[in-house]
Amino acid sequence: MFVDRNMHIRWFTPRATDIFSMLPLDTGRSLLDITHRLNYPQLADDATSVFESLNMMEREVSSSDRAGTSPACCRTALARVTSMARY
Repeated sequence: MFVDRNMHIRWFTPRATDIFSMLPLDTGRSLLDITHRLNYPQLADDATSVFESLNMMEREVSSSDRAGTSPACCRTALARVTSMARY
C-alpha cells in the first residue's frame, strides 16, 4: 500500500486486501479510516515517524485470519519513497 504524507491511500496491490479491508474506491481515503487484521496499534505513529525521519522501519506483528480465529505472523515494512529516490 502506498500512502501520501497525509496518510491518504494512493495505490495498493490486491494482496494488501488480505490484511487491510479495502476496495478500489478506497483510494484517496485515510489509512486511519481503514480497518485491518493486524495487532499493530502503533501503525499510524510508525508511519508518521517514517515520513518525518526518512528512515525505513520494520516490525514483526501478529495478525489473524478473516474469521479472526487463527493467529498468524507477518512482517510489515514501512518505508518512505519519493520521486527523488535513486535505485
